[in-house]
Amino acid sequence: MIAKWLTRTLVLVALAMPSAAVAKELPDRVRHPSAQSDTAAETATLGAAADRKAEAQQRRWDRRLNLISGSICKGC
Repeated sequence: MIAKWLTRTLVLVALAMPSAAVAKELPDRVRHPSAQSDTAAETATLGAAADRKAEAQQRRWDRRLNLISGSICKGC
C-alpha cells in the first residue's frame, strides 16, 4: 500500500518538474500594442466617455423604474 502511494507521488512529482522547466524556458510575452499606457489627454477622454455612458444607462434605468412603479422616489 505504501509502495503504491510512494510510486504515485513520485510519478506526479516527475510529471510536474519538466513542465516547470519548460515554462521557465519560454520567452516573456511580447506586449500587445494596445497594452501601451495612454496619455493623460486620452485617459481623460476615455473617462469622460465612460461617465456619459454610465449616466445614460442610469437615466434608462430611472425611466424603466418610473414606468413600473409610477415614481422613482417613494418618500423621504
